[in-house]
Amino acid sequence: MLALLLTGCLELEQKIVVAADGSAVFTYIYDFPNENLPVVEGYFAALTPADNSFLSEAAVKKFYNRPQDGIELRGYKRTTKNNRTMIQIIVLTRNLEKALKTDCFPSIAFTKAAENTPNRLELKFPAPPEDASDEEIAQIAGLCKGLKLSCELQVPSAIKNTIGHKRTPRSAIWRFSADNAAAPIFKTLPPVYVEW
Repeated sequence: MLALLLTGCLELEQKIVVAADGSAVFTYIYDFPNENLPVVEGYFAALTPADNSFLSEAAVKKFYNRPQDGIELRGYKRTTKNNRTMIQIIVLTRNLEKALKTDCFPSIAFTKAAENTPNRLELKFPAPPEDASDEEIAQIAGLCKGLKLSCELQVPSAIKNTIGHKRTPRSAIWRFSADNAAAPIFKTLPPVYVEW
């Protein structure tokens, strides 16, 4: 499983469970104070395609329901409690390798095992698009201050190599923190990966 935690304005948890048959389940959980909704909208507008606003169930359904690619939205839930909004999105990919060739998962890459080469799944922290304005970059950098990031990934067999800490023979976890340093985390965070 892969989990990402952004503290302060936004908490994001992302879990990826890869099965032995080549399928995978992605679970995203966004949690943020209601008063920060405009900032959160701006942050993701700069990092994701215009038609994939996670704040809209209709947009999420349109973006992830792709039967021709074996991608299916399995769940969308939005709740508000104690002045916070929580959104959960669950996506099934019947063929991970094929799904990652679409624009649904732009920050994730998969390399299938070949002779003397293991399977490799890699996640890069999304950076602002090259044409982002100075104002958009400043807004994203502001949200990254104080960011704490935890990434966990589960794979179907024993891990051979990773930069993370192995929690079990088949799962690894990464933890990062970005204090109030001037450099935004998207400029300093290395890709995380697991090989099996």
